[in-house]
Amino acid sequence: MLAAITGVQLGAFDAAKAGWERTRKGLGLIFFAYGLALLAGAITGANNPLAPLDPFLAKATSTGAPGSSAGYNASHADFIRVETPAEIETMLLQAQQQGRPVMLDFYADWCISCKVMERNVFSDADVVRSLQPFTLLQLDMTDNTPAQQAMLDELGLFGPPAILFYDSSGNEMALQRVLGEMNLSQFMDHIQGLTPAI
Repeated sequence: MLAAITGVQLGAFDAAKAGWERTRKGLGLIFFAYGLALLAGAITGANNPLAPLDPFLAKATSTGAPGSSAGYNASHADFIRVETPAEIETMLLQAQQQGRPVMLDFYADWCISCKVMERNVFSDADVVRSLQPFTLLQLDMTDNTPAQQAMLDELGLFGPPAILFYDSSGNEMALQRVLGEMNLSQFMDHIQGLTPAI
């Protein structure tokens, strides 16, 4: 709204004469259009002001392009997001009973590195495909509750971003922890190194 109002104040809809008035009107139109894009993006759940129309682009590409590998259309890793350690324990037990390995991601809205990995790593089609064998759990630590802090202390973690891996028997692969931000190629190398152990 601020960008759109700024655009109006710059004269986006005023008649403009030659010279600097036209330049001001052009800037006003740009601000107004950007404000509309931000508003549309916010309504559809976008959280990156530099790419407010991402949700619309994701919908357009998620239907799959001709020639995409094996027709795989998922555009983001499908995490089960929970907020309490008790829920995590229940989900870990269920995965163990099903004989599935688990990837547990510690996430928070205020964690910039978490946002970067969400956007650049977990939205990559190769990563999504590589994570298919895993049950994907995500502990949302945005509220940073005492129970969440107690779980961090118990696991010896400082906070997000952190990713833990559990094998199909429910045992944590402690040497495979990811602490801090990883880029796409680093994460893919890490996942490929895990495959024989799960």
